Amino acid sequence: MIENPKHSIYKEMNKIKYNIILLIGVVKMKFREKVCVTCNNVYMPTGRCSKYCPECREIETKKVSKAAIKRWAYANGLLTGEGSGSKKGLEASNYKHGRSTFARWAREKKETVGLCEECGKDIKNATHYEWVGHHKDHDKTNNTIENLVLLCKRCHQIEHECWKAFEGVTTIRKE
Repeated sequence: MIENPKHSIYKEMNKIKYNIILLIGVVKMKFREKVCVTCNNVYMPTGRCSKYCPECREIETKKVSKAAIKRWAYANGLLTGEGSGSKKGLEASNYKHGRSTFARWAREKKETVGLCEECGKDIKNATHYEWVGHHKDHDKTNNTIENLVLLCKRCHQIEHECWKAFEGVTTIRKE
């Protein structure tokens, strides 16, 4: 019978490990090599019930834990098997107020126009911290395209008179 070269290398490695363990003085159970259930590679088990090599063990553990979480969620009534549970169409919350549509229109207008409609500042390449889709009539529930105006942050602050919040405030200098 011809011996597998991989098998003989593992035997030698195990002998060396066993001798090191004896030198250190730590008694550790020695297991025989096993064949991985998934990939059929020979590996040294970490315990008597090991079925998978180290590479496959990581993958299989994730699969098992995901399945266990799903079983627990079904058992506790968190999952019913009927989708996410969120309402669809006209019943969905964003259809009632249209905020997500308004925000999308603002992004599209920024990409096409790319200018603040108050001061003319170029905001085409600006981050979301530098511009805003503003309601002309200051009514958050009026989410029509006619009510949308594109403003830079400075003009938006002026529009809402945010500077009034700082009237009478003094600062103390650090010495």
